[in-house]
Amino acid sequence: MPDLPPSEVRRAAAMTVLTVISGAVDAVSFLTLGKVFCALVTGNVLFLSFALAGEGDVPVERAATAVAAFAAGAALGALTLAGLAAGRRRVRGGRRARRADPRRARRAGAPVVRRGTGR
Repeated sequence: MPDLPPSEVRRAAAMTVLTVISGAVDAVSFLTLGKVFCALVTGNVLFLSFALAGEGDVPVERAATAVAAFAAGAALGALTLAGLAAGRRRVRGGRRARRADPRRARRAGAPVVRRGTGR
């Protein structure tokens, strides 16, 4: 295995921990809430597809409710993030927020680092 930078090792470790936690949440919810997944929506979509195909004894109502709640949460999260992003672009303190101008920074004596050049 090639040597990875520390940031990649930390990222892989964090993703592994989050995957294990998500799997544990799904296992507990599936066993205690009556065949419905909470952490991931994939299992619920699978249950809905089985129900549409007429295969097995699948609890359609619970899976449909979980998928609808997931979609509503995703939409609410997207709207919240869009509102936060719009708030950053609004006028702050009576002045419009501006992007950094390298010429102005250079005149002020600040070192200017160009993106992608390493200088």
